[in-house]
Amino acid sequence: MKANLSQFSGLYYREVFDPDPQLNDEVVIGDVADDLLDIYLDLRRGLLTFERGEDQKALWHWSFSHRIHWGRHCVGALMGLHGMVLSKQE
Repeated sequence: MKANLSQFSGLYYREVFDPDPQLNDEVVIGDVADDLLDIYLDLRRGLLTFERGEDQKALWHWSFSHRIHWGRHCVGALMGLHGMVLSKQE
C-alpha cells in the first residue's frame, strides 16, 4: 500500500492539533501520505469485518474510528491537498 502512496510522499502541511481559538497550540506538520495510509487501514479493517458478515461490528468500527482517528486524518489530507493545488495555481 505504501508504494501506491509514493506520489504523496513528502507532501507536508502545517496545522494545529486543536483549533480552539482560546489555546496557543504549536503548529504541527501533517503528512498527506501518512494521512491516506491511516484512513485506508481503518476503513479496510471495517471492510474485512463487514465481509465476514459482522455488519453491526463493522459499522461500529467505522463510526468509532472516524471519531477518534481517521476523521482528523481525512480533514488534514484534504486541507493539505487543497493547499497544494492552490499553491500550484499561483
